[in-house]
Amino acid sequence: MIRGNKLERHTMESAICKAITSRKVLSVFFQGDDGYRLLEPYCLGIASNGIKVLHAYQISGYSNSESTSGWKLFRIDSLEFANLTDHLFAESRPECGKQMHAIESVICRL
Repeated sequence: MIRGNKLERHTMESAICKAITSRKVLSVFFQGDDGYRLLEPYCLGIASNGIKVLHAYQISGYSNSESTSGWKLFRIDSLEFANLTDHLFAESRPECGKQMHAIESVICRL
């Protein structure tokens, strides 16, 4: 389990990259959420506005929108908790998501 504070931010990003390269599902909790989310992480990068973001396919859990599954872009600065699960995901999904174009610089990706 990795908690997100300023001192541990680099550790959290390393854990996300490990999840991406090993195709491990992430259990995450974001500021303001009322529950956990399960994500298939595909790309960690920097958006055009300079914010670090995670492009992932949410497979279940909490959602601020009506959709509890699908392609989403998450701000890393609002991530409070991340845990690699033992569950593996497929190497790719059809239609990588419209949000991928928002990433200008890739830190790590599948």
